[in-house]
Parts: sequence; C-alpha cells; structure tokens
Amino acid sequence: MKTQGLSSQNASGRAVLLIAKSAFAASRHLEMQRLAELAAGRTGAGIVRFAFTEQGTPSLREALSDLLA
Repeated sequence: MKTQGLSSQNASGRAVLLIAKSAFAASRHLEMQRLAELAAGRTGAGIVRFAFTEQGTPSLREALSDLLA
C-alpha cells in the first residue's frame, strides 16, 4: 500500500491527510488508522485523517470536504 502525506493549514492549526489508493478489506482500513495515529504523534498536527483515492471510505473528496468544514 502506498501512502502519501499532504499537509495544510486551517483555522484550528495544522492538518495532515494520508492518502492510499484503495482499501478492499478491513485490514487496510485498520492499517491507515494506525498510520494516522503514528502521524499524529510525530507531526504534532491537530488533525490527522486518511482517505482513499479509488475505492474505500472515506473518499478523498469526503476527507477534503471535512477538513475544509
């Protein structure tokens, strides 16, 4: 699974969005949750989320919309 970090600034501070291509099984979703927890501890970001670009939830569009809200 390839992941890529994207950081941005928002009103509440720094946000990190981890992106993976797809998740066909619950194990991939759990792996992304684990990576998000690790990123939160290492980056000090107030918000760390993950998304999938092709298949899986949350989708990239959903995650970006949530970060902008």
